[in-house]
This record gives sequence, C-alpha cells and structure tokens, in this order.
Amino acid sequence: MATVESFIVNPEALDSLYGHVPDLVDVRIRSINLNWRGPTVTLRIDLPYFPASAPQEWIDAVMDTVQCQLKFLAVEN
Repeated sequence: MATVESFIVNPEALDSLYGHVPDLVDVRIRSINLNWRGPTVTLRIDLPYFPASAPQEWIDAVMDTVQCQLKFLAVEN
C-alpha cells in the first residue's frame, strides 16, 4: 500500500518540522491551479495543524499555519 510520503519529492522538509509527514486529512484547500502544459494540477493546502517544533522566528511572527503545494503531473481524463 502506497503512503502519502512515498509520493512526495522532498519529505525531509516535513519530517524536520513534524517528525513525520502529516496525514492529509482535514486540510484546507487554498487554491487549485489547472495548467494545460504538462498537463498538471497543483493544490495549495494548509496542513491540518501547526508543528510543535516550528522555528522560533515563525512563533515570534505569530504564524499558525503551514502551507504546501501538491503538484500532479501528466493528469489525464
């Protein structure tokens, strides 16, 4: 069975923040971009919770959400 992590190009970025790749349930979709070149679909999402190990500068700036983009290549039908 494939996991979300197995499809991510750079899971280390999320691992360093969360200690794992968070489940993509209860995410907020911020934008959907459809591009005929490729063709690709890109989702920009808010992850379901803020990491406990967030950098101090994020906390000092009162940030409370982590966003990421998921790009699906060669989308058909």
